[in-house]
Amino acid sequence: MVVLDSVLQKRYLHKVQIQLMVRKRWAYLRYIQIREALIQVLKSAGEINSFLSVGCGSGLTEIALALEFPEIKFHLTDIDTNTNIQQRLGVRMSNEWAIPNVSFGTYDTLTPSPESYDIVASIEVLEHIEADKIAAINMRAAARKYVFALVPFATHETNMNPKMRESVWKNHQHYRVGYNADSIQEIFPDVTILRGCYWNDAGIKLRQKLEHLSDEEIRALFPHLTQLATTDIRNSIPSADGKCHGMWILSKA
Repeated sequence: MVVLDSVLQKRYLHKVQIQLMVRKRWAYLRYIQIREALIQVLKSAGEINSFLSVGCGSGLTEIALALEFPEIKFHLTDIDTNTNIQQRLGVRMSNEWAIPNVSFGTYDTLTPSPESYDIVASIEVLEHIEADKIAAINMRAAARKYVFALVPFATHETNMNPKMRESVWKNHQHYRVGYNADSIQEIFPDVTILRGCYWNDAGIKLRQKLEHLSDEEIRALFPHLTQLATTDIRNSIPSADGKCHGMWILSKA
């Protein structure tokens, strides 16, 4: 397989990581959580050759992963047919830098995938899909080894609160406030890892700090900010609202 020069690879990776941090909100945290999951997969499953991203958004997260793991082929997809995927920042970077292990396309999780991949992953996608069980079935069918899904966290009581459901639909077009350990395992019954993320004393703290920093300040403080971000990676399962705002799973296909 053709790979980038190692010096260029490191330089490009740093640029993408900076872009993720500059985007603020959850962007860098999403990246380090799925990166952690991929590391866990490589430890347990050994060789991984292909990775399907469902609902890739800007594509920055996946481009960072592709630069760090050049032996894996990453296929980035989204359902959005109204916006040219080639205009997204991560896609433009990939094309400009000629990253060899990245490809792009469109995919709707409510239909079976014509191809299969070692890992099928989604970040904050399922809550946007009313028929999430069908989406989960198709993700599992497309995966040869593992499925990764990062979703908002909410207790059963919060998710059943009509005012909360109305609010998340109005503000984010979410069909549900979030998932908990029980509800996520209803649609992914073979979960091997389940972890909380966006913890109040870690990810939320980083997000709040970023909101008050300029792009130049973020670049200057990047090493410190990445250290704070890594504190959001912990082997803990959320059980109550208020402690964390997200969770992710790895499920066997």
